[in-house]
Amino acid sequence: MTPNVRHFTGMATPAKANAQTYLQGLNADLLAGSLPFVQALQQQTVVVVFAGTASYDPAIRQTFAQDISLLAMMGAQAVLIHGGAPSFHAAGGASLVERVATQVTRTALAEINLELVRLINQHGPRAIGLAGQDGQLLRAAPPAAAGRAAEVATLDASLLQIMQANGLLPVIMPMAPDADGNDQLLVPEQIGSLLAQRLKANTLVLMVNGDVLHAVDSHDGLNSRAQLEVWLGEHSEALGATTVRAALDALSHGVSTVHLVEAGVPHTLLGQLLTEEGCGMALCHRSGASLLADSSRYFHDCDSLLRPDFQVERKRVVRF
Repeated sequence: MTPNVRHFTGMATPAKANAQTYLQGLNADLLAGSLPFVQALQQQTVVVVFAGTASYDPAIRQTFAQDISLLAMMGAQAVLIHGGAPSFHAAGGASLVERVATQVTRTALAEINLELVRLINQHGPRAIGLAGQDGQLLRAAPPAAAGRAAEVATLDASLLQIMQANGLLPVIMPMAPDADGNDQLLVPEQIGSLLAQRLKANTLVLMVNGDVLHAVDSHDGLNSRAQLEVWLGEHSEALGATTVRAALDALSHGVSTVHLVEAGVPHTLLGQLLTEEGCGMALCHRSGASLLADSSRYFHDCDSLLRPDFQVERKRVVRF
């Protein structure tokens, strides 16, 4: 009789009585395997952008708060920028629509900010919420067109450096006043890229909608900075362009590694940063290769067929 064989490794499938012991061993192996990644992040600034529609979901926010709290408690100096600006329609004149949009956006972002701070604080780290006007952290440029987010005009990271030195985890909402004192919505990915540069972060994580990640990751030819720049020039308004632009800007100004992951899937932040396989895409300098192992799963001495529904999950790494 053919023995029952465990997929992928050639090891016998554990008997039911030993299933709990097997799972405990598997979890221990996963934890042990994460040790080099934890060591690489010790006392390193990790800027995380939690954007996309996932930021609207209370359950996803709760899971994400656990993940970033764990990173902080492992020794990473995390800085968080979140999204959550609503989409809506308002009736009335242009000025009325603009005022309503600003008020609704400010309220929605403030609620998400307060909740993320509360959730993170519950898990141990000391989080503090910030908007652009706090400590003159951000100044917005006037928006190029009505209904669009504004560019960052100035950024002063000195307040964040003081917070980091005192063990605080900044949680930043993407809204800041312009030169006339009018609040403007900003692009979270641009804030994250600029903060990673100013704080000399080794790692920037851009957590975005799945369709944005797939739009970038589906192009197998994008395997160098030059190819990404060409793609961006040809698709400047395409889905994923904002994310690629922020990533390239960070890499061009000293950030070693930029990770692109799907925000709506639980625990992608930890899966990407603390495992070899990951669950997203990494853009990194060759000099930063020691931070990540190459990203394929290999199957050695496998004496069974892969199950039909199995899909290889790997961390796609683009090295410049």
